[in-house]
Amino acid sequence: FSPMLYVIAFLVGARMVGNAHQITYRYFEELHACGGDRPRASYETMRTMFIPNFSAVVTDAAGLFVLILAKVALMQFLAIIMTFWSLSIIMTAFLVPAMCSLIPMKVSSEKWAKDSCQVDWLAGLLMKITRFSIGPGTKYVTGALIVMLAVFCAWQTSHLKIGDSTPGSPILWPEHPYNQDQALIDRTFKASSENLVLFYEGEEESIYDPAVLNTFEAFARHMRNSLPDIYKSATYLGEMVKKVNLTFHDGDELWQELPRDQNLLMCFIGLIKSQFELNTLHRFVDRKLQRAQITLFFSDHTSKNLIRIRDAAFGFFNDHSLKTGQGEFKLAGGRIGLEIGLNEEMKRAHAVIDLTVFSAIFILVSLSFRSVIAGLMLTLPLILANTVAGAYMSLSDIGLSVNTLPVAAIGAGVGVDFAIYLYSRCQEEFANQSGDWMGTITQSICTCGKAVVFTGLTIILPIITWYFFSDMKFQAQVGFFLAMIMGTNVILTVTLHPLLLYIIKPDFISKKNSLSPKTQEIPMKLSA
Repeated sequence: FSPMLYVIAFLVGARMVGNAHQITYRYFEELHACGGDRPRASYETMRTMFIPNFSAVVTDAAGLFVLILAKVALMQFLAIIMTFWSLSIIMTAFLVPAMCSLIPMKVSSEKWAKDSCQVDWLAGLLMKITRFSIGPGTKYVTGALIVMLAVFCAWQTSHLKIGDSTPGSPILWPEHPYNQDQALIDRTFKASSENLVLFYEGEEESIYDPAVLNTFEAFARHMRNSLPDIYKSATYLGEMVKKVNLTFHDGDELWQELPRDQNLLMCFIGLIKSQFELNTLHRFVDRKLQRAQITLFFSDHTSKNLIRIRDAAFGFFNDHSLKTGQGEFKLAGGRIGLEIGLNEEMKRAHAVIDLTVFSAIFILVSLSFRSVIAGLMLTLPLILANTVAGAYMSLSDIGLSVNTLPVAAIGAGVGVDFAIYLYSRCQEEFANQSGDWMGTITQSICTCGKAVVFTGLTIILPIITWYFFSDMKFQAQVGFFLAMIMGTNVILTVTLHPLLLYIIKPDFISKKNSLSPKTQEIPMKLSA
């Protein structure tokens, strides 16, 4: 159980409720159309909602499963568990209508009639928005606004940082006592929890080679000179050796240096070993004197400074060999070394995961609608929605990390659901509207649009509460981040997607070969 990942579990739970909400909404419509015949309404709901429900759930699962591509154990476990949990939502397409059919319910004709839903104020508002988006003159305004938004968000997303963008713990707010105490420690002491470790490994007793400790000394000097604003101090065996050398020369500061003679170095290290316990020396060397390390302390671990530390460390070894006569040096350990490694993996995995998520969604929706055009029409607006989220991360100074990357991937899969339901409804309405595209789109928004708004709110309202009630900065920001992705997709479902449908007039909508619900016969067993 991780507090950082609990938001994702909360989202999947909200997604299950939202999916059930969408199917229940359709059941009420079918119940009215069937004249109160509950078994028939249940069958019609299962028949019409199975394919869009299946497509929506599988795209959700795809957004989760691709996290397994990241070479981070936590994200791989998350991918497996959450994918299994997400796929279980498929059962709602059968369980919800079946449960509804067992409950005696009546619906209001005026509210649930498919052909007169305009009387509802929400449906009327959604239809006005859609008519503005696809109107003869106003569609160009809508298109221009969307293009401008896409350009701005793409530019802003290009400034998205990899890793933590603030000092202290990114999980907590800056005014939290932990971060305040951390800042005080950094200002007061020459050491901190932000450390970088350079390792040496070689043959037994190879530490006696003066080149090992002298390289450590040169590395620390190089990092201090390269990063004077964030470098604090360094600790390694050589500091103790220099103190012994100083003592043997009556405290003359000129002798506070590492000996270049190997026999003298062996003498000093032997004296240190006789005066200190092995557990104390294990901070610096191992028992066989074949491994050693130097630990450097820095003031913070922000993404910008991590890049500077990495470049400075690599810059040193551009002029110095990683290998000595009896061993070699290895970068990099410590907390900073770990975070540099994670950030580099996140940078690689981010591009791979995003590409895989959108490719998987494209393939899945193309197969569901049996149209490549459908795949493109559903995937491209989804990229726009996630670009909006990326711009928010950049503007809010939220870095892409092992905690935020899963959220971004999941948001991509979840956001496509609303448009899938809209396109499925358009396929049903096209024949009823005698091929009138304006009528098909507006009537679909009239019915499906309300369900999309209600479903979106079912998901958005629970997760956005994290922003107002969580004392953890990460949970609060991620809650708002996910709510923004969902909200953007809801808005695009009633604006951009109708515009695409009206301009492209795709064949997968107009040539859908299916019987009207009014002419289909319900199976005899279910009727009975």
